[in-house]
Amino acid sequence: MIRCLTAALTLSISSISFGDSVVFSDVYLEGTHKATTPYSGRFVAPNNQPYNMSKFYKSSGFLLHGQFVGSRSFNNVGTIHIPVFFDFGYNSILYTAEPFISLGVLFEIRLSDTITMIMGGSNALQVGGNVSERPCVDGFSRDFHCGTGRPWGDQPLLESSLPSIFSINLRGMF
Repeated sequence: MIRCLTAALTLSISSISFGDSVVFSDVYLEGTHKATTPYSGRFVAPNNQPYNMSKFYKSSGFLLHGQFVGSRSFNNVGTIHIPVFFDFGYNSILYTAEPFISLGVLFEIRLSDTITMIMGGSNALQVGGNVSERPCVDGFSRDFHCGTGRPWGDQPLLESSLPSIFSINLRGMF
């Protein structure tokens, strides 16, 4: 029942206002995991035999990720924008990603009636999202990665992270 509800959840709202000064815009929620990419569990072994280990990578929890921008204006001088991204994480038998949140800050300053400067960064602060995996064991008691079929020691470590983007924009209206 939870998986049916998770798969059906997608919500997008352009903006929500609270009073004259606080606005939440670009609100988006979706019933999926987005911060990392769990393995499918399907691979072809070196002897060309296909394997399907996908049952070990199916999520056993509630999936949800979303984003929004919180904004507050200050007396026609400027606006502070706080972009937020969050993910509730992912939990399966072999793959776990912790909940994740990232925050940024953008300052929009009106230099004149026609010129605006925007500076700051998105995803500047990222918390959580650690990924842990467990190996499978073959008939010779060797650890291997069930998502790729590779020996366990050859598999790179994964983590949740979004690119940090810092920018300065000057906008003029003519």
